[in-house]
Amino acid sequence: NPTSAPETSSGEPAVVYYNGDILTMEGDQPDYVEAVVVKDGKIAFAGAADEAMKVAGKGHKMIDLKGKTMLPGFIDAHGHLLNAGFQA
Repeated sequence: NPTSAPETSSGEPAVVYYNGDILTMEGDQPDYVEAVVVKDGKIAFAGAADEAMKVAGKGHKMIDLKGKTMLPGFIDAHGHLLNAGFQA
């Protein structure tokens, strides 16, 4: 099931992520999609690659995941206090 968000643009080109295991975790079962489009720092689309190209529009950037796994929208909220401090 492709998902989309309202279109807004700050002039930055959209980014299309593809060629990986893109796992949305939408619903009770794992849901894999072919591509994800990010516009203005937000997920604008997750679904079929051909539809992603339409949503991304002209001048978009392509990011080849090279078979790696992507979990769009996943935020790892835990941190190790000392390491987080050193990295900041």
